Amino acid sequence: MEELKSKVTLSGILSGVSTPINYIPSMYESTIAVKRKNGEFDFIQVVIPNGLLDGIDRSIKWVQVSGLLRSRQVIEYGRTRLRIYVYVSEIKNIEESAVGENQITILGSIKGMPMIKDLLPSNMVVNLSVSIDRHGNEKIIDCIPCVLWSNVAKSAAFLRDGDIVTICGRMQSRSFFDKKIRLWRIVNEIAVNHFTVIKRKARVRKKNEQGIN
Repeated sequence: MEELKSKVTLSGILSGVSTPINYIPSMYESTIAVKRKNGEFDFIQVVIPNGLLDGIDRSIKWVQVSGLLRSRQVIEYGRTRLRIYVYVSEIKNIEESAVGENQITILGSIKGMPMIKDLLPSNMVVNLSVSIDRHGNEKIIDCIPCVLWSNVAKSAAFLRDGDIVTICGRMQSRSFFDKKIRLWRIVNEIAVNHFTVIKRKARVRKKNEQGIN
């Protein structure tokens, strides 16, 4: 089977200061603000090897980055949180007119059961998690949160744990008020445009479906 993987391309405004990561030598953590068609921005966390930063003009704030999607567990306000980020493999300066590209493709397996919410009689939202074996190593798994709407969500409602899918969409940031810590938080997730089922995991049939009493 093809290796489970991800591919990300973003173009936007790189934050002015990149923060060194204490636990990963020669790596810098930053944020890219990607402009949506409606004029709002998504704020995407990126991790950039120091050597790549040497190859760009830091006075030009507009950049395009390509890389892999990853996740890690972090401690925030005494609680463990899942955070996703782009591990950058390429970065280059671009013109301001090129800002706004936001594309991601994931080949991974569904982890757990989709969470289905009916917002309106004609609308549905599905939240699910896709797991990716990092570099084909099953010991390191990146878990990627995804959200699907409307007709795409209706199709995703039939996905099950272990199904292999290709997902195409964009990275987005979303803010919400965390009642437990009484603070606003920002999370990143994949807004799915469409998906394809590559392989369904074998279903366990119930006894009555097998004709067994």
